[in-house]
Amino acid sequence: NDISKYWVAWSSIMTQEGNVIRGVANGTWPRIWNTCTRDIIFDTASKYTISFKIRGDSNRNTSYGIMDPGGRDAVFSATASITTEWKQVVHTFTPLRSGSELYTLNLQFYTGGTTGDTTSWIELQDLKLEKGNTATDWTPAPEDVDEAISTVDTKYSNKVAEINTTIDGIT
Repeated sequence: NDISKYWVAWSSIMTQEGNVIRGVANGTWPRIWNTCTRDIIFDTASKYTISFKIRGDSNRNTSYGIMDPGGRDAVFSATASITTEWKQVVHTFTPLRSGSELYTLNLQFYTGGTTGDTTSWIELQDLKLEKGNTATDWTPAPEDVDEAISTVDTKYSNKVAEINTTIDGIT
């Protein structure tokens, strides 16, 4: 849930509200990156499907894909037609490369124009990359579920300790 864990901004200002990631263009080649793809070795004989919801400041096309920070050496790249309303995007691809030769592959979304754009923005939610040619409903990552359980467990333990302290003070 914490964008600082997996998201990086390049010539963009990035914020998070709930599960919505927002990237606002702020310079040359503005984009936001998700770094979760850095450790994936893609099977170039298999299909993968990426799905997400996206909207932007205007009706336009925006580019996205898995590539190096310079926007080259793509595992795949695509263009989505976006509007000001949420739109579900599902894209199935066969990787052009495995990624094993490039350790800095990121899932990138361009937030605006190529030079000096400071007003365009995109918002993303429910991002999911999976092996196979079928998109499934979005679910939280296992580590996010584990973290939520741990948080509840900690709050419970703290409340029990607080109650015991109160009881000890009464007796």
